[in-house]
Amino acid sequence: DALPICFKPNVIKQPGLLEPKILLYQLRYNGLLETIRIRKDGFCWRPAFQDFAKKYGILLLKPDLPLTRESCLAILERTNLAGWKCGKSRLFFKYWHQDQLARHVDRLEDAAVIIQKYYKSLCYRRRYQALLVKLRAQQQEERELEEKRQQEHEAELERARQQDLEIVRAH
Repeated sequence: DALPICFKPNVIKQPGLLEPKILLYQLRYNGLLETIRIRKDGFCWRPAFQDFAKKYGILLLKPDLPLTRESCLAILERTNLAGWKCGKSRLFFKYWHQDQLARHVDRLEDAAVIIQKYYKSLCYRRRYQALLVKLRAQQQEERELEEKRQQEHEAELERARQQDLEIVRAH
């Protein structure tokens, strides 16, 4: 993703002639000296503000987080990370900072899983309770229907018995 940089060793473009002031100016202008200093200090991870805010904005628990320097600083303040540096367009981290940030995100993801688990449990419990109420209502209807059938059957038997008695009395 980096473009190759060509340096001119002198202004007259003559081979074998090196002008240190010209070369130093070019190194500074292209930011190479700053990059070398940063690498020498051990800042191996250098995300741009936007990239960092996109990836770790969840740690602020704010929707629609602007992808700015201030958002990045708020994220870092919330995570209590130490030893990082802030540049003009990017942040500078040591190798262990990514692991620390990943642990913060993992804790948040674990909390989200627990919340989801309890929410699903609540939903299923409510669904179960509703089904239980419906089942009990159906069972009650069936009992009432069975009682009605039983009463009708008993009434039918009583009528038949009465008819048999009338027939016996008539003879």
